[in-house]
Amino acid sequence: MADCERGLGRPERALDLIKSPDAKKLDPMGRVELRIVESGARRDLGQYDAAVVALQIPELRDRRLRPWSARLFYAYADALADAERTDEASEWFARAAAADRDGETDAAERYAELEGLDILDTEEDEEEEAAEETEIPADEVEASVEEAETSIEEAETSSEEAEASAAREPEAPVGPEAEAPAEPEAPAVPEIEVSGVPGIEFTEPDPEPAPEPPAEAPETSVVFLEPVTEETRERPEDG
Repeated sequence: MADCERGLGRPERALDLIKSPDAKKLDPMGRVELRIVESGARRDLGQYDAAVVALQIPELRDRRLRPWSARLFYAYADALADAERTDEASEWFARAAAADRDGETDAAERYAELEGLDILDTEEDEEEEAAEETEIPADEVEASVEEAETSIEEAETSSEEAEASAAREPEAPVGPEAEAPAEPEAPAVPEIEVSGVPGIEFTEPDPEPAPEPPAEAPETSVVFLEPVTEETRERPEDG
């Protein structure tokens, strides 16, 4: 609300809101923002030294970076510049640039302006160089397109020729009529002549002797004897 009053050109009304009891209920972030608005309202009224003093709060000397550090440092440097305290303003613009990691302010440009320095945008230069390196001449693009079209046409022609050749070839018989594939012939074993080897004499092996027939068993006479009975015992000739 105080910032809106200042934007409407009513800095006195903005200062009244800053001093209201509701201002004391703000959180740390809100209190810092209210101090920045108060400093701007003081500058609108031409109270440049008061604008500097309005921002000399404990948060300004905090050595840790806070969410409000970049904006607070920048507002303090801006108030110092309006108060014609250029050296101090340059120092605080440098601190604001270091704290502004997201690039929300132009603290670096303000610091360079006070110090008389020129800032080189290295990011844009790198982007331009990358664009030049990746840029391909139009004639090379056309040549690449023509080569691609020629390759496609050759591939289509080869495919058509292969299909026509396959259509002309007779189909192999299927079923019992189909002949079994011929078995490959075994390689012939070369004959080796052993008669001409120097230093070695080959002779025919001796034939094995025929087996002798088994000897005939000697002839023997066979005598048949009659069995002894009671009749034979009574014969006198037999004694």
